[in-house]
Amino acid sequence: MGVSITQRYPLLLPTLSLIIGINFGKKIFFSEWIIYPSSALWLCLLFLVFLILFYPIKTFRYRWFYGLLCCFFFLIFGLFLSIQELTKTNYTFPITSSVYKVQLVSSVLETDKSLSVDARILAVGDSIGLKPTSHNSIVKLFFEKDSAVYKLHCDDEILIFSQLKQPQSNLNFESFDYGNFLRLKGFSGSGYVSKDNWSVLSSPSKHSLRFKSLYAQQKVVQQYETWGLDDEALSIISALTVGYKDDLTSNLKSAFSSAGVSHVLALSGLHVGFIYLFFMFVLKKIGRNKPKIQCLGKLIIVCILWGFAFVVGGSPSVVRAVFMFSLFTLSTIITNGGDSKQTLCIACFLMLLYNPLWLFDVGFQLSFIAVASILILLPVVKPLIVCKTRLGKYIWDTCSVSLVAQIGVLPIILYCFSSFPLYFLLGNLLIIPLVSIIVYLSFVSLLICYIPYLSIPTVYLLNKLLSILTFVVRWIEQIPYSSIDNIWLSKAEVLILFLVLIAVAYLLYNPSYTTMRRCLSCLIIFLVVHFYYQYKSTLKTSIEFYSVKNCPAVHCIESTGESFLLQVNDTVEYTSLYSTMKKYWSHHHLHPACLSDSCYSNTLFYKKPLLVFHDYKIAVVDVDCRNLEVRLPKRVNMIYLSKGFRGSISDVLAVFSSPLIILDSSLSSYLQEQIITESKEKSIECIPLLTKGSCCFSL
Repeated sequence: MGVSITQRYPLLLPTLSLIIGINFGKKIFFSEWIIYPSSALWLCLLFLVFLILFYPIKTFRYRWFYGLLCCFFFLIFGLFLSIQELTKTNYTFPITSSVYKVQLVSSVLETDKSLSVDARILAVGDSIGLKPTSHNSIVKLFFEKDSAVYKLHCDDEILIFSQLKQPQSNLNFESFDYGNFLRLKGFSGSGYVSKDNWSVLSSPSKHSLRFKSLYAQQKVVQQYETWGLDDEALSIISALTVGYKDDLTSNLKSAFSSAGVSHVLALSGLHVGFIYLFFMFVLKKIGRNKPKIQCLGKLIIVCILWGFAFVVGGSPSVVRAVFMFSLFTLSTIITNGGDSKQTLCIACFLMLLYNPLWLFDVGFQLSFIAVASILILLPVVKPLIVCKTRLGKYIWDTCSVSLVAQIGVLPIILYCFSSFPLYFLLGNLLIIPLVSIIVYLSFVSLLICYIPYLSIPTVYLLNKLLSILTFVVRWIEQIPYSSIDNIWLSKAEVLILFLVLIAVAYLLYNPSYTTMRRCLSCLIIFLVVHFYYQYKSTLKTSIEFYSVKNCPAVHCIESTGESFLLQVNDTVEYTSLYSTMKKYWSHHHLHPACLSDSCYSNTLFYKKPLLVFHDYKIAVVDVDCRNLEVRLPKRVNMIYLSKGFRGSISDVLAVFSSPLIILDSSLSSYLQEQIITESKEKSIECIPLLTKGSCCFSL
């Protein structure tokens, strides 16, 4: 009888159970069910008692029951961990602007409109003074652009006056939920700080490890700046070697993405692998047939890797990669071999125990799935082509590794980025060698930077290599059809596509009629679900409203794909609306024609304040209705109250009569509450977009 996968890798099922439990915990937390972490903990203890009670049962026939109990235990434990971690982000902020004493926990990052920094709340001001808080809450602060903000550093304690709020979920169709994103990153809130509303209290004499790590990263970047590199080369080398990506332009990021090599800009396992392989190569030369030297050398390599993680700022992706390499290295010392798949499973399990919210980090998902795909598929794919020349071996080795890694992460790439680079094999084949040389040469240049006769030629060579790298990336980007865009998958399709990939992998290892049938069944299920979602997304004649502050709009959509976007307020920029709804509009191939003045067509009529679309009448009210004089209220299908509206429901109903009222998110909270209360009294349905999100009304 052969050894099963679960017997060979005993942590596989507990890890999968933990992942499922963490996902359930996230769903429960954001669905606002009243479940406390203590409840999940008691369930864990209950299953633990069952495990202890059933452990003495040695009957082989019932072995599955003990395994089932173990899986349920880790599922509930994962649920407990995720709810507990997310509950830490709960914090009740004062309703109005208040004084806060905070300590910075990151460096200053420049954004398009402000300067952002992460901070820990130490105390909150009230009528008496500053009251220390025991809740270890992290908030994201956005400062008004000012030269003084750049002088702030990690560990500085400052006093701010701002209105901090909990992250608000974005409830628009298919839009990025920034509120949930902040929660999953551990933030309790965010707020804007103007340049006159903050002051530095003190800078500590003893700095934290985080400060020292960021300081080391900054010193390396400053050293690069003295080498006279051009802006693009400087931004690329800073990203490749120390993970500093603040200077990367969106144009450059897009070029790397289209070439299928955007992963080289994200400091992760690839870069840690370069360092690991170099020192392992040196160790093999030095410690050949010397077990003690090899053991000591491996421990030193582990220390070097953690030192590298410290110098690059301790980013989560690097820490994950270093942790994985450390586990693998230590396993080779203990067992004189080490199983890569088992090590990967242990690393994932331990890291999720430490921080369950890492599971929802796209970088975490991509790194682990890519490595798992390489470990599982490469032994099957690599022998398919046998090359006898050294060049041929290099080309096939690079292509096979890139191919299996890209296959593994394909579902996540399609879901998160809605595009797929076609020339990723060519990109990896040309760019990975260049990147490896640049990384090694940059480290050498840092070591000899104070020796002019040696540093000048190495820096010159480094600059040329960076120019070649940029040229190759731009060239691949400009090749026709470098990427397929507008690919849309649902979460259900992603899950089924992973099942298809697992079935294909199983087929490669166990080719038979049964495995082929299972593989085709998974593929058919995927196609059926995909066509179902395609059918669901078919356009219908409808009217849509979006929840974007200060961007009141009515979107009239024809079943043919033609659409009209009424911009109610022609004095404001609608860039926020376009950036928020870009993904949704691209998915449905909508290119709305913008309207702000009167419009007349076969299906659309607009003359302020009345909008008629296919005989469906909407009163668009953005003024004080008390100034309007009418004899009898005009009957409409709905009333849309947007920014600029003043008055009460009675004032509106004196002009328009309707069973439905839509409240734009631009209206003040006080006014919205007042309108909702009045609507209930008059038995009128009221939909506030701020809490309900986007709304669609089919005609």
